[in-house]
Amino acid sequence: MNAGRLPVPLTLGPQREFPASLGQGLIDKSILAGIIGIAAVMLFMIAYYRVPGLVACFSLLYYGVITLALYKLWPVTMTLEGIAVLCSQWVWQ
Repeated sequence: MNAGRLPVPLTLGPQREFPASLGQGLIDKSILAGIIGIAAVMLFMIAYYRVPGLVACFSLLYYGVITLALYKLWPVTMTLEGIAVLCSQWVWQ
């Protein structure tokens, strides 16, 4: 880990604290954006593919519910690094 380290001293800059309620608004907006995005994709699939698109939408919802249920049964911590490793392993197989 020290191979590419630069000999520069570390100094902390100014630190500020923000209330937790500030993050709740961003979480709410993210959830709304996700719902709108999923709905747009499903509407496109139904409009373009008709019955197979409808079947794909139900399958996607079913898979999502099963996945969330499994994450509730066995607590899972997902980090960006973990997702990147899984994706890179999947791509290079």
